[in-house]
Amino acid sequence: MSVKRCPTCGDLYLAAVDSCASCGTVLVAVEEPSAESSADERGESEVPTPQEVAGDRLQWALDSWTMEGRRLLDGMLASADIPRAWQGATLVAPATVRDTVDGMVEVVARGDARVGVDDGTLAELDAAAEEGDTVGYEVSGWSSDALDRLEERLVASEVPYGWDADGDLVVAVAHEDVVDGIFDALSGGADEDDDGPAALETLSDLFLAADRLARNPDDGAAARALASTSVVVEDMALPFGFAPGTWSSIIDQATELSRRIEAGDPDEEPVTDAATTLRETLRDYV
Repeated sequence: MSVKRCPTCGDLYLAAVDSCASCGTVLVAVEEPSAESSADERGESEVPTPQEVAGDRLQWALDSWTMEGRRLLDGMLASADIPRAWQGATLVAPATVRDTVDGMVEVVARGDARVGVDDGTLAELDAAAEEGDTVGYEVSGWSSDALDRLEERLVASEVPYGWDADGDLVVAVAHEDVVDGIFDALSGGADEDDDGPAALETLSDLFLAADRLARNPDDGAAARALASTSVVVEDMALPFGFAPGTWSSIIDQATELSRRIEAGDPDEEPVTDAATTLRETLRDYV
């Protein structure tokens, strides 16, 4: 199957797509590996045979893949609007799209979806791994949004990277200082501690708005306060002391609550549930 890659984000798309949905960059074609190249040279992984499940669905067992491989595959499926579900590391999709999914699975498995800036820097990471000169960073518990922000920084800093079997980040020791700086920036950095009171005040406002909406979803003043505070939180740098995954979750929950309020659904339960979830998330931080 012919695919294209975004040279900025590294995301993969079907060949019919011309530009990246995330950043608008013009996509470039991914070269097919030569027949002579070995599986090891291509970084090939297992290509599972789909198994039938109930309801005219198929499942692909991807337990042997890294988290990054599964994330890249899911991105390709999303760009093609293919309905799917994940049961742990197992992909489930309609049998009607078997050929398309098989093609995407093969693309990712054979190594075309390896992560990095270019062939040269990927070779650098491979060489470091062979010498044992790599360092790992535990990120397996981070949300997708937090991982996306991390990847954006890595690409911008021209740091080649990969993922181990546990889903944690792996880079060459030579880039450790740069990556440490990226993690410091994502975690707020100790020198940003002065912003702590302002962040806590904003989160307190968000908590109060969510608490009022959880009690009364028709509270107009609380809805307006929630909307304005959500915008402030979304534009804030990651406050000191917050893990990127936690901060990303707070932003996502506030955005979802604002969206439900703006939708004006006569059913109050979705607003109440979203407000309650946000309130309970913030309770330990205010």
